[in-house]
Amino acid sequence: MDQIREDQAARPKKQRYKIGDLLKALKLAKAIYHDERKRIANHHDKYSEENTSSNRSTF
Repeated sequence: MDQIREDQAARPKKQRYKIGDLLKALKLAKAIYHDERKRIANHHDKYSEENTSSNRSTF
């Protein structure tokens, strides 16, 4: 979705696809799309070195 929108950035605004039209074509709910974008933007890797070392107990 983001790639399509980036590719169209050079086009005049009237010739670009609207987000609603793209979501309909993909059969994707608007709320799901925005939730996924938010999740990706706030990505937190629970397996990163910083998180695993603080959660492990030493024997």
